[in-house]
Amino acid sequence: MAFVLAVLNGKERKFVRKYLMWQLEIQPGFTSEDCQTVAWIIEHPEFFENAVTGMVEAMRQVADMWIDSGKSAEHPDSDDPTTRTVDVILPRRDYSLYDRMRVGLFWNLPRYLDMNRDGTRRITGSVPRIDLSSNAGLSSQLEDFGERFALYEFSLLLDSKDSRRIARCDKCRSYFAYERTRLRTVKRGVFCSEHKVVGGTKRKQESRKTRFDSAAQAWIQWEAKRRRLGQKRWIADEVNKRHGTSYGVRWVTQNLAEIQNRVEVLRGTESRRTG
Repeated sequence: MAFVLAVLNGKERKFVRKYLMWQLEIQPGFTSEDCQTVAWIIEHPEFFENAVTGMVEAMRQVADMWIDSGKSAEHPDSDDPTTRTVDVILPRRDYSLYDRMRVGLFWNLPRYLDMNRDGTRRITGSVPRIDLSSNAGLSSQLEDFGERFALYEFSLLLDSKDSRRIARCDKCRSYFAYERTRLRTVKRGVFCSEHKVVGGTKRKQESRKTRFDSAAQAWIQWEAKRRRLGQKRWIADEVNKRHGTSYGVRWVTQNLAEIQNRVEVLRGTESRRTG
């Protein structure tokens, strides 16, 4: 998880470059000509930025596809990691995350039959390889190399229990991990530690609006059928019942203008429905 987040947030490019260069150095089966090319790349690490860029951009693409599969098009502030899936084709995309992984990684990643210490068989996978024999230039070959390792590392995350902990801040678009897997839907936006106050303020504003709506509804109900209690006392009691608050008449008096505005809005909405 830590490595995936480092790649996604793009703040550890030097570390990512070292990781990819190490993967390049340990790959077997190079021809003598390929070995000369690899040696030249290692001597010119600045040229390797193509691979770093390819890895960062591809990692962000698949991470966004995975995260967005748990979001609702009708309610963009909501996020339910438990509903994430790889086979959905999201709006404004022509393929699913499964398609991206299959074409960009699995079709080019050899697997072979191996054996465990106890004699049982297992299928063992290999790591991505750079294709120096392709007709593409070296820049494209390195970019493709970075992309494949992004898919490879993210596939490992998807295969782990942490896959539903990864998240993206709605405010700054940075990536982070929930402390634990969320079992309930986040309804008012996802925010990193630096922007939690934004989410808290948003929730507070929405809660305040909802209470005013309840007060306005109680106002209309009181006028439709006069109660023994005074109007303000009735409104306060109804709001307390619906929201678990403990407001008194003073709260109604302090927010009278806002409540009256909501009353007019509700009445206008009702008149349009019946008109």
